[in-house]
Amino acid sequence: MQLMKDGGHFSFEELVANSTFMYIAGYETSTSALSYLMFELAKNQDVQNKLRSEILSIGNNNAKGEITYEDLSKMKYADMCITEILRCYPALPQLPRACTKEYRIPGTDQIIEKGTLTLIPIWAIQNDPDYFRNPTKFDPENMSSENKNSNVEDAWFGFGYGPRLCLDSGKSDF
Repeated sequence: MQLMKDGGHFSFEELVANSTFMYIAGYETSTSALSYLMFELAKNQDVQNKLRSEILSIGNNNAKGEITYEDLSKMKYADMCITEILRCYPALPQLPRACTKEYRIPGTDQIIEKGTLTLIPIWAIQNDPDYFRNPTKFDPENMSSENKNSNVEDAWFGFGYGPRLCLDSGKSDF
């Protein structure tokens, strides 16, 4: 972004390096999430059966038995499973951030100065029983529309948070 503001350009090597990094970052995180999902489905037969039923019912609505891109938006339980996997096994356990303005911690005299480096403890927040019932258990119902309307939405960082939100974040309805 700074190059664009300054009127500069990426060299071919920089363009290749950045493209490769984005490809690998997206591939590795997706592969990890799907691996953890397969692991949890193997352990939780009831969840596996419910997900399988949803997939079969949507696939059976198509003359060829295939699932189209449009069908994916109808797969609410599949979305809940993927979103819950990103809660249980976040790609990043924490997010580094710099404080953009002076901030007083509510109820204390403690001040975080502008420019102070901080960490958002994603894993700790997403495993906090104040936000998720039985947080150590893989439970797609944590991500149901009823539960997402509670505090859960503010405690889920599956694609990061803020200006450096994952580029793939649009692939989830959360």
